Amino acid sequence: LIFEPETDPLDGRLAYQISPTELPLGDLVEVSIAYPSDTGEPERYCIARFQEGRALLVDSYVNRVNGRIVAYADRLGSYGLVQASNGLTPDLGNGDLMVLQNVPNPFAGSTTITFDVPKGGRVHAEVISVDGRIIRALVNDRFGPGRHSISWNGTDEHGREVASGVYLYRFRCNSRAITKKMVHLR
Repeated sequence: LIFEPETDPLDGRLAYQISPTELPLGDLVEVSIAYPSDTGEPERYCIARFQEGRALLVDSYVNRVNGRIVAYADRLGSYGLVQASNGLTPDLGNGDLMVLQNVPNPFAGSTTITFDVPKGGRVHAEVISVDGRIIRALVNDRFGPGRHSISWNGTDEHGREVASGVYLYRFRCNSRAITKKMVHLR
């Protein structure tokens, strides 16, 4: 992979090119960009991928220890910092659970969910239907600090493939709970 600074055509911001552009990756690549040193509110920034004149926001988090905004990309391309327009970027510096978007999404077959447990603790994760029924428990175990991944193969507790549609995945660790959406295709 080649990382090189470039100027974004949207507004002249400095962006970083991970070449070649727009190539899907088989795994996630960490994209870490220093936020402005004079900002008192780094949670107001997030990482975006620039594509066809648009800034596509990527799930990001603040790492205050390193003074950086971090995201995990599933494709090569141009990335840079933008002001978060959809709320505040989660702050990993406070030791909270961080759950990334599943990859691939939508998916047929299986998908992988990556999560960070900065302080360690018991993690409980489950897949839930949009009407609130628990479809499958993914994990209920103790994890040490660091990055972890689990997979879901689109089946329920009895091993039957679930219908196509939108499903939720909920993670709980210590006092934090995070819920995200995913789309399963049969």
